[in-house]
Order: sequence, then C-alpha cells, then structure tokens
Amino acid sequence: MKTEPSNTSRPAKQSPVKKGPMDFPTAIRSVMNGLRITKQEWNDYETYGVLKDGLLLLHKPSGDFYSWIISEADLMGKDWIEIDRSDYHFAP
Repeated sequence: MKTEPSNTSRPAKQSPVKKGPMDFPTAIRSVMNGLRITKQEWNDYETYGVLKDGLLLLHKPSGDFYSWIISEADLMGKDWIEIDRSDYHFAP
C-alpha cells in the first residue's frame, strides 16, 4: 500500500516580498520610511538596501554592511522590491 508523504515538516516560508516592482524614487521612499529594498535582478533577498544611522547602506549575504554607491543602473531600474527581513538578525 502506497502512503502519501507526511505533511508534518516545517511550513513553507512566506515570500519576503511586500511590494513591487517599483522605480528607484519609490523604492528610496520606502527606505526613508525604515523599510528594506532589493532588486529582482539580484535574485537574493540577503542583499538589500537600508538606511541606518542616516547612511544608505547595502547589506550583503556575509552579514556585512557597505556604503551604497548608487549606480546609473540603480537609478534607472524599475525592478525594485520592498522586502520584509524580520526573519533575519538585523533590524534597522
């Protein structure tokens, strides 16, 4: 007799995407309101922009923060998304 796999494993994580896609000015307004943004193109929710201590920073998967030097591609991008990173250690 074949049995169905048990569904007792951990529930699937909900997508961290809260809003988007959007253009850069809209995304920066989200950052100014204390939220985190990333680009769909980056395909990595652990790389995101955030405002901390009045500085625009880029968080990398290593856990480090770097000054964010905004590129022309960043400015022209229309694939910015607002994400919820409450499941990670850093909270702005």
